Amino acid sequence: MKSLSQMFQTDNTLETSGVVVDYGVCRVTLARAGGANEQYNKELRRLGKPYAKLAQAGMLSDAKVQEIQRKAFAAAVVRNWETNVGTEQKPEWVQGISLDNDRENILPFNAENVEQTCIALPDFYNSMLEESRTAALFRAQVQEDEAGN
Repeated sequence: MKSLSQMFQTDNTLETSGVVVDYGVCRVTLARAGGANEQYNKELRRLGKPYAKLAQAGMLSDAKVQEIQRKAFAAAVVRNWETNVGTEQKPEWVQGISLDNDRENILPFNAENVEQTCIALPDFYNSMLEESRTAALFRAQVQEDEAGN
């Protein structure tokens, strides 16, 4: 029988450095949105500070909250992005972002391009955000099991 610690303890290093999530057409290294990822928490505070009074008064729009969250995610959760410009059988990974996997249309990996991709593909953004909040992704044993160790 597993202990509570074995079931729920996450690896702080994985939470901050990130875990590669393979989506087939791209691989995105995601740190945790929260938890031990203090960079994310600080980024949320920094981006939200100008709107603190509105938030306290309950007048901050959902759209602004989502924008702040998306910017923090792009800056402090996504650690790397690689696009497969090869085939499924013979992948060829290059750093950068492409919506069509065309090596001629690769955008440099940076927070601005990540954010723009999140805006262009909101369902994909929501999927990555959910993944980055899933504690199980950041458990060392889960990573070892997936690696076949």
